[in-house]
Amino acid sequence: MIEVVEIYICKKGQNVKDGQMVVTDSIANKIQAQSDAVSRCKTDSSINRVVYYDITNGGQKVFYSHNLSEERVAKKPKKETISRTPRKKKTPPKKKGFWEKILN
Repeated sequence: MIEVVEIYICKKGQNVKDGQMVVTDSIANKIQAQSDAVSRCKTDSSINRVVYYDITNGGQKVFYSHNLSEERVAKKPKKETISRTPRKKKTPPKKKGFWEKILN
């Protein structure tokens, strides 16, 4: 059973240890950690990664990590390429000659 959890909240390009640290005792398993990570990412769009460490018994063990940049890349729809036939260029209008300009 997990008693104490350190949560590191990281912005894009930030190391885990440089992120904001929050200590809590309300998260007991991976399912709760996952739902907590999703709710944190929904409330703050600048969050890129959330890592949960179990620090029970003096150790520091990662038990859940949520990386939002991978999720965003996976959800992007791929563009379908449409093959089009090249358009024909219009020929420029024929220039009027000297006598045509004078007679008109």
